[in-house]
Amino acid sequence: MKNNSKNDIVDIAINGPMSDKTIWKSDSDIGKAYGDMVKYLYRKPNWGCLYPGCGEKPISSHSIQASKIQKKLCDNNNTVVSFQPVFSKERLSVTAKYIGVHEASTSPMFCKKHDASLFYPIENYDVDVSNELHLFLYSYRAFIKGFYDKMFSFQASIDGVEKLKQVLNYNEDKPLSDYPTLMNEIKHSYGFYLGYFNQLKIKNVFDYAFEHNKYDVLNFKTKDIPYEISFAVCSSFTPNNDFDGDVINDYIADDEPPKFVFMNMFPENGKSYLLISYLDRQKKYLNTYTESLISESNYKDRLSEIILRYTDNFIVAPTYWNSISDAKRIDLLRFFSDTINNKEISYYPNKHNLFEVGNN
Repeated sequence: MKNNSKNDIVDIAINGPMSDKTIWKSDSDIGKAYGDMVKYLYRKPNWGCLYPGCGEKPISSHSIQASKIQKKLCDNNNTVVSFQPVFSKERLSVTAKYIGVHEASTSPMFCKKHDASLFYPIENYDVDVSNELHLFLYSYRAFIKGFYDKMFSFQASIDGVEKLKQVLNYNEDKPLSDYPTLMNEIKHSYGFYLGYFNQLKIKNVFDYAFEHNKYDVLNFKTKDIPYEISFAVCSSFTPNNDFDGDVINDYIADDEPPKFVFMNMFPENGKSYLLISYLDRQKKYLNTYTESLISESNYKDRLSEIILRYTDNFIVAPTYWNSISDAKRIDLLRFFSDTINNKEISYYPNKHNLFEVGNN
């Protein structure tokens, strides 16, 4: 077998659609795009277990560990607090919901066998920040949760288009321009299509690196915090800008895959750990940004902002949530909700700092 360099490995992921540069010139362009998406779904690989080459029926896999992390944060009822979306005709809002540890932060990602074997080193042993396999597995877990969500959204968007066609009594003999609502829904679906394929490329990198023990395809950064925090995070995200306002991800102009940051943060054994990684190939884009997240001076505000602005897979200890004021809860929920669609909304330390109560 060829001894691939880490750049060769990452190049596995650089084929296919990268960003939405599509110019919709005609109805036929939109119709063809939809046809391509539907054809892919008909011939798609088995969306079962996401372990390389498996495809068996998945179980509800935890992305934030249940036995170690969630058990530490839960209350006497074995529940944790999770921010959950609430949909209405007027707007998308978010509520804080108490969820049992067996259900919180779960998705059907891996079969029972591979959920146990893949993450065995980090499920059964304390985190070792000097162990690249540990850091890789935490990163993989953060990535795969986002990948599953994108895959599910792509499928759901196509289902939504099909239902809308029925509602509108869609006639294929008529031009799509007669159905402006349908046209917009197809364009929306195409965004999920591109997003899925971009993340599929990065999954190829993770899978190849895991199978060949080439963990240096990722650049790892860690930080120890000398007390146990009252929340936990396992998520991946693509920052729009750094803290100086310079662009990191330009989704229209970039030929590079989106610049993902993979992030885990959790309490363990009297202190807490921040684990951050990204593709080593993208170091020039993300090194300064991620360094700023682990700086000693203002890491609490920067991490609070990142968690609320960009991540969607985090849980909070009920003891923490119950200890803060109603006004603080509203501020946190509103900032999380409003930044789902507008990443430019300002962060205010006195309102949005997650470390303010319950942590030293």
